[in-house]
Amino acid sequence: PERAGNQNLIRRFVREARVTGRLEHPAIAPLYDLIDDPTDGDEPHYVMRFLHGRTLAEAAGEYHAARAAGRPPALDLRALLDRFL
Repeated sequence: PERAGNQNLIRRFVREARVTGRLEHPAIAPLYDLIDDPTDGDEPHYVMRFLHGRTLAEAAGEYHAARAAGRPPALDLRALLDRFL
């Protein structure tokens, strides 16, 4: 909310959404729509495909919890890095 009125950040958000919308790759969620009309009174926003599964934050939390418990297999870090990429 404290950055909502920052026009530089709004322009950057819209520019990055437009670039993301042109990307086509199996590891990138498609962007379906970008709403950036300043006359509608809404903040700019975009619509992307909903992806099921664990978030990166959940996967990282599980990895670090297992590591703190002294039981992460060596491949867990690799799996976490693959998820990040």
